[in-house]
Amino acid sequence: MMRLFKRTPADRPERRGVMAGLDRTHALAWFDPDGRISEVNERFAALFGAPAASFAGTELARLTRPGGVAEAFDAALRGEAANAEGAFLRPDGEPLWLTVSWVPMRDEADRVFRVMALLADLTKLRTEHARSTERIDAISTNQAVIE
Repeated sequence: MMRLFKRTPADRPERRGVMAGLDRTHALAWFDPDGRISEVNERFAALFGAPAASFAGTELARLTRPGGVAEAFDAALRGEAANAEGAFLRPDGEPLWLTVSWVPMRDEADRVFRVMALLADLTKLRTEHARSTERIDAISTNQAVIE
């Protein structure tokens, strides 16, 4: 990977500031290459409705339904940044619709050693969209009967 500027100790506070900003505004989770959660922030814990510590060691497969989310995680393991939208399950069984940005984190040898997930909740938007679609379908059905 080519660097456009040389890293200096002065970069570190700026990078910490970026991470602090992300931590305040996004649900974040860090995954080991085996697909297990190593750490989550409080926003993630609140979104899933369980204490942050309860997620340590949880496999991605236990939180998601099969499909694009896991495939995007696999792409991140190959070193590719990836985005996906999909269904997740809270520990209480309630569904969540989330969009996830998978960010591969590399070591000095350029190997992916961790994957960071930035999650945004789409559940309310998905629910409202489904209700609107149901209303439109009902109106269309009723109008067809009238004609």
